[in-house]
Amino acid sequence: MGTENEKGRPANERAKQARRLSTEKKILDAVEGLVAESGFDGLGINTLAAAAGCSKELIYRYFGGLEGIIVAFMQRKDFWSSGMPLKILKDSSIPINVRVASYLKAYARSLRADPMFREARRWEISARSAALRKVAVDREIASAELLAALGSEHEGDIAAYLAIVQAGLTYLLLRAPVLPTFYGVTLTTEEGWSRIEAAIDDIGKAIFR
Repeated sequence: MGTENEKGRPANERAKQARRLSTEKKILDAVEGLVAESGFDGLGINTLAAAAGCSKELIYRYFGGLEGIIVAFMQRKDFWSSGMPLKILKDSSIPINVRVASYLKAYARSLRADPMFREARRWEISARSAALRKVAVDREIASAELLAALGSEHEGDIAAYLAIVQAGLTYLLLRAPVLPTFYGVTLTTEEGWSRIEAAIDDIGKAIFR
């Protein structure tokens, strides 16, 4: 009997863990639907519980409250923790200017393709939340890893260059739905973004002469 109980316990734990992961996914999927409908300002525990079809107690147990849910959702939509940026920047067989330009273009393409990613970035800029502090700390850790992947065999303040260009790309993409041109460059067409990506290539060449 003891052996059977020992064998059964891991299986029960695995089933319990699978149920939890399934419920967490259902809750985060519901968050995405609510944010798409009314932004982060419309997100609340009662509304979320109804949308996810679970109890408020379960949400608190799994995420610790609304702040924890927002952190989990932001991490789900986080470009930097996806592994792709580090893979791009670590490939030392590719010239460093090409790696940097590829990283910046991958960021812009992700932001263009995913409205939830854009909404998350918009909320980061405007909100005042403890959740943002957690996201910001994680982001800085990821940024340090990316900079380390580039090595130190180059001149100039690469961190500042990346901060300026990436912030500029974020601004252009967040304003595009309302103000679709900037300096005559169209922000809502493939032609306009081809111009921007060509400029990113030029910036990479200029930084790493």
